[in-house]
Amino acid sequence: MGVIFAGSTDLGASHRTSRIIGPILRWFNPNVSDETIGAIQAVVRKGAHITEYGILAMLTWRGWRVARGEKVLTEKWDWREAA
Repeated sequence: MGVIFAGSTDLGASHRTSRIIGPILRWFNPNVSDETIGAIQAVVRKGAHITEYGILAMLTWRGWRVARGEKVLTEKWDWREAA
């Protein structure tokens, strides 16, 4: 939750992440266009959102199962419960 909160502040704003992603892309390909950098930056940022919320969902699910007294790694996966 702390990572999601910090990423939602100005620290995770696009003008700050472009300072990291842009130079890395230009190091790999000095002729990369600004439009390409913007598109890749958007994909990386959205991918990070999906990843962090996915991790939060898995940790919440695990905590829920442990609180009910179920064994997390030995019980069968239930798609209805995951949904």
